[in-house]
Amino acid sequence: MSAILVFAGLGTYALSGSAVDLVVLYLLGALGFAMRRFDIPVAPAVIGVILGPVAEDHFRRALQIAQGNYATFVTRPISAAILALAAIALVAPPVIRWWQGRRRMEPASAASTSLP
Repeated sequence: MSAILVFAGLGTYALSGSAVDLVVLYLLGALGFAMRRFDIPVAPAVIGVILGPVAEDHFRRALQIAQGNYATFVTRPISAAILALAAIALVAPPVIRWWQGRRRMEPASAASTSLP
Protein backbone atom coordinates (compact mmCIF):
# COMPACT_ATOMS: atom_id res chain seq x y z
CA MET A 1 0.00 0.00 0.00
CA SER A 2 2.76 2.45 0.86
CA ALA A 3 4.52 1.67 -2.43
CA ILE A 4 1.41 2.86 -4.27
CA LEU A 5 1.46 6.10 -2.31
CA VAL A 6 5.14 6.63 -3.03
CA PHE A 7 4.77 5.98 -6.78
CA ALA A 8 1.65 8.16 -7.01
CA GLY A 9 3.49 10.96 -5.23
CA LEU A 10 6.57 10.50 -7.41
CA GLY A 11 4.49 10.62 -10.59
CA THR A 12 2.61 13.69 -9.44
CA TYR A 13 5.80 15.51 -8.51
CA ALA A 14 7.53 14.48 -11.75
CA LEU A 15 4.60 15.76 -13.80
CA SER A 16 4.51 19.30 -12.43
CA GLY A 17 7.41 19.72 -10.02
CA SER A 18 5.12 21.31 -7.45
CA ALA A 19 4.82 20.31 -3.80
CA VAL A 20 1.31 21.76 -3.73
CA ASP A 21 0.19 19.02 -6.11
CA LEU A 22 1.54 16.44 -3.67
CA VAL A 23 -0.44 17.98 -0.81
CA VAL A 24 -3.61 17.99 -2.94
CA LEU A 25 -2.98 14.38 -3.95
CA TYR A 26 -2.64 13.18 -0.36
CA LEU A 27 -5.57 15.28 0.91
CA LEU A 28 -7.89 13.95 -1.77
CA GLY A 29 -6.63 10.44 -1.10
CA ALA A 30 -7.37 10.84 2.61
CA LEU A 31 -10.82 12.20 1.76
CA GLY A 32 -11.53 9.21 -0.48
CA PHE A 33 -10.30 6.81 2.20
CA ALA A 34 -12.52 8.47 4.82
CA MET A 35 -15.52 8.31 2.49
CA ARG A 36 -15.00 4.58 1.97
CA ARG A 37 -14.33 4.01 5.67
CA PHE A 38 -17.55 5.69 6.78
CA ASP A 39 -19.66 4.20 3.94
CA ILE A 40 -20.22 7.50 2.15
CA PRO A 41 -20.79 6.80 -1.55
CA VAL A 42 -17.91 8.01 -3.69
CA ALA A 43 -19.70 8.01 -7.07
CA PRO A 44 -22.00 10.99 -6.35
CA ALA A 45 -19.00 13.02 -5.19
CA VAL A 46 -17.10 12.22 -8.38
CA ILE A 47 -20.13 13.10 -10.52
CA GLY A 48 -20.54 16.34 -8.57
CA VAL A 49 -16.90 17.28 -9.11
CA ILE A 50 -17.17 16.60 -12.83
CA LEU A 51 -20.59 18.19 -13.49
CA GLY A 52 -20.40 20.99 -10.91
CA PRO A 53 -18.39 23.48 -12.98
CA VAL A 54 -20.56 22.84 -16.05
CA ALA A 55 -23.75 23.42 -14.06
CA GLU A 56 -22.29 26.57 -12.53
CA ASP A 57 -21.40 27.98 -15.96
CA HIS A 58 -24.89 27.32 -17.30
CA PHE A 59 -26.47 28.78 -14.16
CA ARG A 60 -24.40 31.94 -14.55
CA ARG A 61 -25.26 32.15 -18.26
CA ALA A 62 -28.99 31.79 -17.53
CA LEU A 63 -28.79 34.57 -14.96
CA GLN A 64 -27.00 36.81 -17.45
CA ILE A 65 -29.67 36.17 -20.07
CA ALA A 66 -32.40 36.91 -17.49
CA GLN A 67 -30.51 40.04 -16.35
CA GLY A 68 -30.08 38.71 -12.81
CA ASN A 69 -33.73 37.77 -12.28
CA TYR A 70 -33.93 34.52 -10.30
CA ALA A 71 -37.66 34.19 -11.08
CA THR A 72 -36.73 32.92 -14.52
CA PHE A 73 -36.06 29.51 -12.96
CA VAL A 74 -39.64 29.07 -11.74
CA THR A 75 -41.69 30.88 -14.39
CA ARG A 76 -41.42 28.06 -16.93
CA PRO A 77 -43.41 24.92 -16.04
CA ILE A 78 -40.62 22.46 -16.86
CA SER A 79 -37.97 24.23 -14.81
CA ALA A 80 -40.41 24.72 -11.93
CA ALA A 81 -41.27 21.00 -12.01
CA ILE A 82 -37.59 20.01 -12.01
CA LEU A 83 -36.88 22.34 -9.07
CA ALA A 84 -39.90 20.98 -7.20
CA LEU A 85 -38.73 17.38 -7.76
CA ALA A 86 -35.24 18.31 -6.55
CA ALA A 87 -36.71 19.91 -3.42
CA ILE A 88 -38.84 16.83 -2.76
CA ALA A 89 -35.80 14.58 -3.24
CA LEU A 90 -33.90 16.61 -0.65
CA VAL A 91 -36.70 16.90 1.91
CA ALA A 92 -38.42 13.51 1.59
CA PRO A 93 -35.78 11.16 3.13
CA PRO A 94 -35.45 13.01 6.47
CA VAL A 95 -39.24 13.43 6.69
CA ILE A 96 -39.81 9.73 6.00
CA ARG A 97 -37.19 8.77 8.62
CA TRP A 98 -38.83 11.09 11.15
CA TRP A 99 -42.29 9.71 10.34
CA GLN A 100 -41.14 6.08 10.69
CA GLY A 101 -39.43 6.83 13.99
CA ARG A 102 -42.59 8.50 15.26
CA ARG A 103 -44.73 5.52 14.18
CA ARG A 104 -42.40 3.14 16.05
CA MET A 105 -42.79 5.21 19.20
CA GLU A 106 -46.61 5.33 19.05
CA PRO A 107 -47.33 1.63 19.81
CA ALA A 108 -45.03 1.72 22.82
CA SER A 109 -46.63 4.85 24.23
CA ALA A 110 -50.17 3.57 23.43
CA ALA A 111 -49.46 0.26 25.21
CA SER A 112 -48.18 2.00 28.32
CA THR A 113 -51.27 4.24 28.58
CA SER A 114 -53.76 1.39 28.04
CA LEU A 115 -52.71 -0.44 31.21
CA PRO A 116 -54.92 0.24 34.25
